[in-house]
Amino acid sequence: MNMNLLDTDSFSFIPDLKILIIAAFFAFIITWLITSFLHFRSVVKNMPAIREQIVDLKNLIDEYRTLFPIEIFEYKGVTFRRGMHVKLTLIDKKSFVGSFVGGDSNNKICIITRQCIVTPDLGFVEELVPLENGEKN
Repeated sequence: MNMNLLDTDSFSFIPDLKILIIAAFFAFIITWLITSFLHFRSVVKNMPAIREQIVDLKNLIDEYRTLFPIEIFEYKGVTFRRGMHVKLTLIDKKSFVGSFVGGDSNNKICIITRQCIVTPDLGFVEELVPLENGEKN
């Protein structure tokens, strides 16, 4: 009496290349779905902190508006208004493209870019040019 529960002669599992590729594809999809879900969950958890940063940025912009109260500023015959898109080039050839915030009585201006806030003295400004429709020159 042969008591083998699993008859190995009739059972052979030799995966072919097609099955291996399909299994690898599904493993990749499942891994991508899990990591995307975990990333989305971390973004949702951090949402209050992101909102707080946005509010802080708005408060910072309002603070710079009070520090630079002159809304209409004239420089080399060109009139600049608060909110205009401008290109600022300094004496050391650094260029900044951003939004004009205003000026103050000490001959300083304020430009807010995506990366920084620039407040140079007019003596260090080589060129200040208005840009049309927010172009990125």
